[in-house]
Amino acid sequence: MREALRKLKNLSHHNFDLLLRIGVVPVSDVRKQNLDVLVAKYQLSLDNFLASFAGGGLTPVDRLVKEDNGKQGYILIDEIQDDLPDLEGLSCRWEPLAAQRGVMLSLLIQSLSNDRHDAAKVYQEILAEITDKLDQDFSKC
Repeated sequence: MREALRKLKNLSHHNFDLLLRIGVVPVSDVRKQNLDVLVAKYQLSLDNFLASFAGGGLTPVDRLVKEDNGKQGYILIDEIQDDLPDLEGLSCRWEPLAAQRGVMLSLLIQSLSNDRHDAAKVYQEILAEITDKLDQDFSKC
């Protein structure tokens, strides 16, 4: 995994002149803070998905990598090289979304609760409220 991340960093620099900071944080280090990193894929309809992260662990992981500077061993430091990843067979089905009523809305929602059950309840309530307010059944999107 570390080698793949390094190669993607090289690709980013080579193709886009973008320098990425990459790092690896063990989930056990996140759990020591009574947090977790949970990932889910929510299917709105046949070909329409949302990514969902819960457990409160992403924010501290981001902070740990950004503040590491090589001291804790989270950040992967190496020189930019020409070693690029093999992306053979990788496909991207991304297509721009068209606004159906002239407006596009994106929401990033983060529960303040560190308890995953409380957070899940909050997210369910928010989605129900949005569904109600917009008078939209998202399962038919």
